[in-house]
Amino acid sequence: MSQPEGRERATEPRTIPEGRKRARDRVRAVQTAAADLPEEGLVSRTRAGTVHIASVDFGKEGEVEWVDLTLAGQTEGGDPSMRIYNPPTLVSDPLGDIEVRGKRYRRDPLAALAELAAHHGGAQAPRKGVR
Repeated sequence: MSQPEGRERATEPRTIPEGRKRARDRVRAVQTAAADLPEEGLVSRTRAGTVHIASVDFGKEGEVEWVDLTLAGQTEGGDPSMRIYNPPTLVSDPLGDIEVRGKRYRRDPLAALAELAAHHGGAQAPRKGVR
């Protein structure tokens, strides 16, 4: 079958889209931080409440990678509490060394996951008035 006029067959090797590369890099940053996760997990106090991260696992299918976050007391049957495909790695910090649109941040992937979990209903002791 011939190509329609004006269209040529792509001969370049297939590359990973830029957005997927950034997501993969974020997953790898979480993997590096999770390597130091204590056996008893991590308790983090966020603006939305207290979060207890029991474990952080990782998965990959083809080019897509993700983070499976398990919160203490929130799972049944060993299923993860949350599956995150493009995990956050920055948390707000007035003394942070990264500036985005005039706001300062620091790189802390586990704290960023705790904030994400708290804002999605994973806080054990939610603070009143915070959604």
